[in-house]
Amino acid sequence: MTRRIQQHQSVSLSDGDSSSRSTAIRLFLTCWIIYGLHFATNIVREIYPALALGDHLSFRVDEYAGMHPDVFERIGYSWHTANNPGVWIVAAIPYAIARPVIDPIVEASAGSYNRAF
Repeated sequence: MTRRIQQHQSVSLSDGDSSSRSTAIRLFLTCWIIYGLHFATNIVREIYPALALGDHLSFRVDEYAGMHPDVFERIGYSWHTANNPGVWIVAAIPYAIARPVIDPIVEASAGSYNRAF
């Protein structure tokens, strides 16, 4: 009788572990999505220098002139951002590595966009 109770308890514990793991995963994904949605509005200005650094190995963001108030022209030097270096420098690394995959996708989508208009 004691053996049956121990087996039953071990089964219920393992079911509880998978249930709590599932809850933890869903909670993490929910928080991640909510944080991402709220943080995305502030990260937009970080994209321009990351793309410039990943594309041209330069801090110049001339091609994004006028797209955001933090992109400004310094007379005699070119367009730059008013951002502190940090997140965008870190973001440029995976972008530069992934460019061989990203570039054909961008070209294909640009081609289909141009055909539509």
